[in-house]
Amino acid sequence: MAEPRKAAVLVVDQNARACRALVEWLNDRGHDAVGVDSGEQAFNRLDAQPWDALVAEFGAPRVNGERLARVALSRHPDLCVILTAAQTQADRALALLSEGVHDYLVKPVNLPRLDAVLRRGLAFQGLLRGQVELQRRLDEQFGLMRLTGRSGRMLDVYRQVRHAAPLATPVLVCGEPGSGKEIAAEAIHTTGPRRDAPMVKADAAALPAREQARALFGEGPRGGLVESAEDGTFFLDNVEALCPEAQARLARWIETGLVQRTGASRGVRASARLVAATRRSPAQLRTADGFDPALAEALSALVVEMPPLRQRPQDIPLLVREMLDRRARAAQSEPRTVSPALLELLARYDWPGNVRELEAVLEGMDLSAAPGPLGLDVAPPYLRKAARPARGELRVPLGVPMAVIERAAIEETLRHCDYDKAACARMLGIGLRTLYRKLGQYAEDDARS
Repeated sequence: MAEPRKAAVLVVDQNARACRALVEWLNDRGHDAVGVDSGEQAFNRLDAQPWDALVAEFGAPRVNGERLARVALSRHPDLCVILTAAQTQADRALALLSEGVHDYLVKPVNLPRLDAVLRRGLAFQGLLRGQVELQRRLDEQFGLMRLTGRSGRMLDVYRQVRHAAPLATPVLVCGEPGSGKEIAAEAIHTTGPRRDAPMVKADAAALPAREQARALFGEGPRGGLVESAEDGTFFLDNVEALCPEAQARLARWIETGLVQRTGASRGVRASARLVAATRRSPAQLRTADGFDPALAEALSALVVEMPPLRQRPQDIPLLVREMLDRRARAAQSEPRTVSPALLELLARYDWPGNVRELEAVLEGMDLSAAPGPLGLDVAPPYLRKAARPARGELRVPLGVPMAVIERAAIEETLRHCDYDKAACARMLGIGLRTLYRKLGQYAEDDARS
């Protein structure tokens, strides 16, 4: 018989003695449990490592289990969350089962029942993860895996793409230049029912304003790019660059399904599905000078937001591996490896050009480096100079006021300690009361500025 699944369990209970008892009991039964006695510590721990389960008090002065459960499930949807609640809180805890909480137990907790509920939750979790893996393989087969990453921001993108793919509603893909908007559009096309029909692409910013309406919607007896995407997908990049005439024709197509060719008196039905992309947010598009707010509203009915690379540095190793593997396949050679020091440097750079810039940097290093692993010696000098300090490292230019240096030292140490204020105060050699006072002062300064 297979051994029971060993789970990484985070236990949250403001009663330190009760918390220790739960942790010891779970560890005795083969789990790997860790306990904390406040909500703040729980939030700090939540993303510090992968967890299989969270066992938390529903409501206590130092633990807001209701909020903790919602945040945990928003970040880790397959987490097995079990709440412990007083009898008077049972109805409120029960309501959370519809939001993804696996179960709740009335305090004092019946330990054998907790073990049974936990194992049942882990079994269900295994089924969910199996479905996710199956979906991942299907995505890889049909093209979604060109979107690379496992960060929370990219998991949101995957969910948005899967939701949008089977629909006929226009989609607006938002994101900074180079963040992968076109790849997201391709994923929507290739994972949807139109995958066997053409995907036609156009860039509004690359078309002269006087030519936009004619190129996109046709003239006289000749159809434009929209019609050429019959039954498929029409991808329009930089939609914010459309001239007023092209905006009006795009709005009419969205509303009626008909495109108005230049010089024609009647509209022609166009069956393509529209995916538009913009470097602006939906709110910015609605208020942009020269852009029709009603058209922006119509485009924003279904939105996919591509995060900038600086907001998902944990995806950089995966992106690097995928890019180098793709280059190796094209060259029919063995893919290069990358030194940990170079990966760490890449993760500390802000990437204003996003994924596109990362790919260009990798291509340059790959072409210029001698055979073998890519190391720090091939990194562009500008990248080393502009990279953020490593975790636990503080760089201070000459001439910075002492008050600014002190704040930077406190905030960097706090990040280093995973926002554990007691550990931060110990490391800095100051009192906890002093630390709280200074953090409060910084908050007031920020509010005034």
